[in-house]
Amino acid sequence: MFDEAASWTFAKMPWHSFWKISWDYEGNMTLYYLALRLWVHLGDSDVVLRSLSVLFGVATIPIVYLLGHRLFNRRVGLIAATLITVHAFHIRWSQQARSYAMVALLISLSTVLLVSALKSPRARGPWACYLLVSTLACYCQVLAVLVVAAQWLWILVNGFSLLRSRITGLLLQAVLLAPCVWYVTFRNKGQLDWVPPLSFERVLHALRSLAGSAIAGPAGTAVAFFLYAGLCSLAVFVGTKRREGSRRAATSLLLLWLLIPLGVITLASAFKPVLVDRFLLMCLPAMLVLASSGIDSLLSRGRTSGWAGALALIAVLSVSCYGTVLQYGVLENSRNDFREMTLYILSNQQPADGAIFFTAAAQRSFRYYAASYGAVRVPTTVIPDFSHAYSGTQTIPSKGEVEAASAPYTRVWLVLDMNSIDLEPAWQQAVPRLRQSLEEKFTLEGEQKIGRFKISLYVLRAANNIAPPEFLTEEAAPGAQT
Repeated sequence: MFDEAASWTFAKMPWHSFWKISWDYEGNMTLYYLALRLWVHLGDSDVVLRSLSVLFGVATIPIVYLLGHRLFNRRVGLIAATLITVHAFHIRWSQQARSYAMVALLISLSTVLLVSALKSPRARGPWACYLLVSTLACYCQVLAVLVVAAQWLWILVNGFSLLRSRITGLLLQAVLLAPCVWYVTFRNKGQLDWVPPLSFERVLHALRSLAGSAIAGPAGTAVAFFLYAGLCSLAVFVGTKRREGSRRAATSLLLLWLLIPLGVITLASAFKPVLVDRFLLMCLPAMLVLASSGIDSLLSRGRTSGWAGALALIAVLSVSCYGTVLQYGVLENSRNDFREMTLYILSNQQPADGAIFFTAAAQRSFRYYAASYGAVRVPTTVIPDFSHAYSGTQTIPSKGEVEAASAPYTRVWLVLDMNSIDLEPAWQQAVPRLRQSLEEKFTLEGEQKIGRFKISLYVLRAANNIAPPEFLTEEAAPGAQT
């Protein structure tokens, strides 16, 4: 979709433009974009672009096993690794060209390193690696700093002696994270203005996603939610009641990891909306290990509890697999408006066509899908003009800019992203002005509605003796539904 198109755009732009845009607008996922810049040398197809996140998602599975093993025991590690393998939320965002799978991997790895550092206080290697990996996670997604804060709070409560001996590391990490915090504080240019206001439905959707049942319907959602809630509550109850301090400390670490980001993001959304379910993927390993600990506590007791634990495990796996299968069915049957819009224009273009895209997201999506299809020729994008440096912001061109940009062409495509336009009153008012500017010299030959896009072809009046193209009908273009 357009988020993946943005990732591809940043990965392909020149280095000077990349650093400028990272600093001006897109600093949130800098580490992921750097990795993707190397990865796209393998190709521009969807498979290549998404396979980097697939690798991160697959690599998270053994790390989650190590996490459960280090915190509790081998059985908890195996259960947690199995759960994340079939979890719909994790699978979905491990197949998208975004940073969420990468940050989940880095956060999980940093926690394993933190536990290793606490168990071996004299070993400096795990501690140094923890500081490095947790810092990198924050440059992969800024909100990961909330998990790092939860980790430091846990250290303060459970390993204060280590904290005193590692105060230099804390100060070093604070210095390394300072640019990240400064960026969030002072470089806000409306990057999150698209996030809807906080509501009960948004909180519920985030919880449903964590439970792996965001599209499983009311029944599946209720079963998944109560299963995970019950197992995590059981793990907390057992962890706080056990005499051994190690299990209590492990439980508190997972609980802080899960609740602090969720709580802070939800509370902050009351003032500035930031609650988006995929931002919380970094909390999923904590929830799954905690639930696995709850299952293990049942399996470790008598025969009756053992049967209850086995049934709970089967139920969780069944619900997870059901959610995953259902998710694949929905995604397979869903319509990709961006792809269809690109195919429509490519199949009906003529040499030396020009194109005006409104908004910028439509333009970068078109470029991405055109490249993925290996298109040799595409209409020249005259608006928006990214000749100097790419910007994700949408500017509204003036009448003079539209006329000057379209002057060299006999045919100009106007592509309107109506979903985005309808969200902004200023953009809605700009559409009639765009059309009026084109109609000074061009004639509207026809329009095509494809999902969220309205595609219009304008032909220079001097060329009006040419018969209108046959493809401009109200029916979908040939190949548009592929």
